[in-house]
Amino acid sequence: KGFMKLEEYRAQIKRKMGLSTFIQIFQQGEILTSKPRLPSSDAAAARLDEKIKEKESQRRSDLRVNELLAAKEKADKELEAKDAASKLMRRLTPEEQEIVTNATKGIGPDGEILAREGADSVQRASMQTLRRGQWLNDE
Repeated sequence: KGFMKLEEYRAQIKRKMGLSTFIQIFQQGEILTSKPRLPSSDAAAARLDEKIKEKESQRRSDLRVNELLAAKEKADKELEAKDAASKLMRRLTPEEQEIVTNATKGIGPDGEILAREGADSVQRASMQTLRRGQWLNDE
């Protein structure tokens, strides 16, 4: 028999060994001039890479949306709390101011009960701790 052309020989070996084995063996022996590409595995790897990038991008986007929603919710709650507090806080009437002044600066026994609500009560000595420069009693 005569000699086979190199391309025919390679084709025969590829059929017998399989493409991946052929590539491994002949690349090591430097018979192949360039690294052949496995079209199906390269395409699959590229598709997987693209899907991974898309998922990562979507995950980052979802995280950012969640962060923004949490920040907005926090800001809304703070604004709501400020509104509620401002409704509770108002200027005292002159009569109410006189009651506070008498309780904090007025004369009377320290144990005198100035206000009572159920089992709770406020004594004059406790009210006087609200004056400027006084220590609060945290008992």
